[in-house]
Amino acid sequence: MAGSIRGKGPIADINVTPLVDVMMVLLILFLVVAQLDDSARPGALPIQLPRAATATREAPVAPLAVTVGADGKLYLRGKPASETQIQAAVASALASDPDAEVAVAADRNAAHERFVHLLDLLRGQGVVRFAVQAEVAEVGRGG
Repeated sequence: MAGSIRGKGPIADINVTPLVDVMMVLLILFLVVAQLDDSARPGALPIQLPRAATATREAPVAPLAVTVGADGKLYLRGKPASETQIQAAVASALASDPDAEVAVAADRNAAHERFVHLLDLLRGQGVVRFAVQAEVAEVGRGG
């Protein structure tokens, strides 16, 4: 009775164990790849910072991070925000620390006027310390 487990006749069941193993490996691969993608991280913005020879590689340690996107939209801690929301967050940060620093960044294609407007907005709220973010310029590379 070779090839028969239950009763008489050939085995008609499909063994799904290898299929489950393959699906589990694919799931693990997708999870690992998703963690490596910068755009999948919360707070990551697809902006291109301007290059500066004196820029540092260390990320600024500031309670607030405000960004101007290439399209001129404002972001607070990586999330879209209105000027009113930014003003409220700045007021809250300054209430707990009057010398609070704000990290500001702007896409290299953003209008200069929009960046200056953001700085004016922050200074109007009482911010006097800024950390302007830039990409480190490589030697011999124009930018």
